[in-house]
Amino acid sequence: MRAALFFKNITFLLITGLCLAITTGFAAASAVNANCAVPVFGVAGVMVDERAETASLARDNGAAEAAKQAFETVINRIVADADKRHAFLGQSTPDAFLDFVHIVAENSLEQRYIATLDFCFDAVRLRAALTKADLQWAELESPPVLVLPIWRGPDGVHAWHKHNAWIAGWWQAVDDHAGLLRLRRLTRNLANERRFRGEDIAAGLATTLSAAAKQAGVSQVVVAEAALDFNGWVPEVTVTAALFDKDGALIRRFDRQGPYQLAAVQPVELADSRDEIIRALSRDWYAANRIDGSARGAITAAVPVASLAEWARRLAAFEAIAVIDGYDIVTLNAAGGQIRLRLVGTREALENALAVHNLKLTGDQGDLSLVPAN
Repeated sequence: MRAALFFKNITFLLITGLCLAITTGFAAASAVNANCAVPVFGVAGVMVDERAETASLARDNGAAEAAKQAFETVINRIVADADKRHAFLGQSTPDAFLDFVHIVAENSLEQRYIATLDFCFDAVRLRAALTKADLQWAELESPPVLVLPIWRGPDGVHAWHKHNAWIAGWWQAVDDHAGLLRLRRLTRNLANERRFRGEDIAAGLATTLSAAAKQAGVSQVVVAEAALDFNGWVPEVTVTAALFDKDGALIRRFDRQGPYQLAAVQPVELADSRDEIIRALSRDWYAANRIDGSARGAITAAVPVASLAEWARRLAAFEAIAVIDGYDIVTLNAAGGQIRLRLVGTREALENALAVHNLKLTGDQGDLSLVPAN
């Protein structure tokens, strides 16, 4: 049994002799979340199964490939522009930004290396490199969004058929999604099947959607419907989707897609429609939280506090928010102070980031205050 192992860079990992090891007993995700200063820069559970002429070479090659895969996952997560993302990856090495590697499990054989590794990349170094490369990025994870997929056919509206490719495809997509957009789904069980009926979800009943949002602990709900109809003898499917708030009120509708001829149970077009809905949600969140050095600005706000410790917590929160490039204390007294925040993004991005720290901006421009959200 091997205790949790952390290495400050991949070079140390590659040259360290490793013998037979098994799981540490820690969940991969929890190791990254607990120890990565900024969890969005961490990747948990990267699987390695490498063969080579020697165990040492297999270990070196496998660990290096796992680091590359983890680094690509992080960059894909935070940089939206595909061309600039690929260019940055081509000019960068994971080792330059690696904070630590956590070995969850490993097994070194004569000509084979099998392992599960967690990676955490240093946020400060990576942000500096992204800024130097003149890239725009986002790193704030969204509040959770519940996805309710439904299938409308001649036999009615279904929300829980695990053998329906549209519904099952959504469940799998939610489980596999690794972007800033945090997707959730309800567990398939008898209680949920009876409580959240396909007909009620399709009708957009506020009571049903709000109950689902409350059970899942989310702030928004997406209803994604695929409807089967016939054009003469040709079966066709049309995809529609809508976004609701946690109370079941409509926020927006997505562009209708199709109709597509149903040549198989799950035509490629339906998978593309599902991916496009996810991309649209991700684009909206990314646009609202983009960090952009060319969009510099500043705001001055009052920061009322009841103690020196509370003032220190406020400053720590400002330092942890990536869209805040720095701050200047304008005035300070026993009741708090005034602070000038230098921004590299929009006010909306700032407000979203403040909400994570239970803070909010109140008042109008020129008379702003930073106060607890509740």
